[in-house]
Amino acid sequence: MTSKHAALIEPIRDASRKMVRELGFMRPTLANTNFSPSAVHAIVEIGAQGSMTASELSSILHLEKSTISRMLRKLIKAGELLETVDKKDTRVKRLSLTRKGVVSLSKINNFARKQVAEALEPLSAEKASKVLEGLSTYAKQLEASQSQCSAVKHGVVTEASDARSPDLGELVAALDEFLNRVCGAERNHGSPIERLAQDDTQMFVARCAGKAVGCAGLQVFDDGSAEVKRMYVLPNFQGKGIGRQLLERVEEAARASKVEVLRLETTELLTEAQALYRASGFVPCQAYGPYTKNPINLYFEKFLSGT
Repeated sequence: MTSKHAALIEPIRDASRKMVRELGFMRPTLANTNFSPSAVHAIVEIGAQGSMTASELSSILHLEKSTISRMLRKLIKAGELLETVDKKDTRVKRLSLTRKGVVSLSKINNFARKQVAEALEPLSAEKASKVLEGLSTYAKQLEASQSQCSAVKHGVVTEASDARSPDLGELVAALDEFLNRVCGAERNHGSPIERLAQDDTQMFVARCAGKAVGCAGLQVFDDGSAEVKRMYVLPNFQGKGIGRQLLERVEEAARASKVEVLRLETTELLTEAQALYRASGFVPCQAYGPYTKNPINLYFEKFLSGT
């Protein structure tokens, strides 16, 4: 492949290899701990999120579930992690740091901050800012170009799903954790699994190479309207067109059910979700149904012609 940046490729590869070596990733353990680099990253990511599922961690670290499972068993046995049953779905297990894990995270962070501080110390403020800008841009582009999955490049499959399937349960639990953390539990009106399993609701899961990476649902009402339910894509797979693909599948199901108007609830904090809805033809509307009693979020609707 010919690149307009051909002259920069080898120097960037060389710099990347040096960074990997100097940061210690070639060693069996990392950050002055007894843990492997992947285990250190697991502790950092779980600590940053508060809690997460093994599936979410697998997505973030780009590791197979079997590799993640072995690593997590070792961290749990070492007393670094605690595995608990999700309060809303007993089939889903969540991981969080123990007190020992919190101490380990603090040591890892202190070690890493010292590494960065010592490397930046000789630089001027302007050059240090350029380091941040360059690394951030490069990391973002690597994520975009080397993501495990792309709806366009790898053909994500969107399929109907049993609401009680473990894969869907993990996705819904991840969505709840995200909404509660970002928006607050009082603004999370998501339906529980038991409600999603009712006859008036259809659920869909997006899969990449068999892995469940996103979900969405459709609840149909007797008045000719319907609502988009539990729309979510795992963080590492966002920005790849998967959300749009799920929304199109939901709309397709709505048309098949002769739905006249499709509605959804979101919040002002989820700007990317709003952009997707607007681009898909949804427009702001008044609170509807159960939300009229306490309309604290944002509401969108789309009238479906030719249904």
